[in-house]
Amino acid sequence: GGLQPLVDYLADDFELGARISRAGYGVEIADTIVENHIPDYRFREFLDHQLRWGRSTRSSRPWGYAGLALTFGFVWAVLAVLVGRGQAWCWWLLAAAIASRAAVALVVGLPVLHDRYVLRDLVLLPLRDFVAVFIWLWSYAGSRVHWRGEDFVLEKGKIRAH
Repeated sequence: GGLQPLVDYLADDFELGARISRAGYGVEIADTIVENHIPDYRFREFLDHQLRWGRSTRSSRPWGYAGLALTFGFVWAVLAVLVGRGQAWCWWLLAAAIASRAAVALVVGLPVLHDRYVLRDLVLLPLRDFVAVFIWLWSYAGSRVHWRGEDFVLEKGKIRAH
């Protein structure tokens, strides 16, 4: 049927894979790492991009997206330190969260992605984790997305002009 049925989907790649899977075929992820370039964003453009991804993912896989709350280990550990009034176990939890977050970044960033900036940017991980929680929460606050200079409304994975 061609790609025409996918034209209004924001996450057309996800929708294509979902349709292939529902038809009984297997979907596999290529073992090739695609090199990409992140444009020189202004902060607002970065937030718009992240929000579009968040809302698109929320629309495509709502329960999986809700489950992301469990992956914000560093932020939960910081919250535990604040709420736990500095009890020793809270600090141990925070230390473990920091260590595991750094380990994941290094294991994925260096040997897998060959990211030459991962060591330099390691100190930015806490900020990125807090921004991720903000984006996750914000993604539930509406259905508008900004894409390619235009505003759209996202409904059931499809976009329409605002």
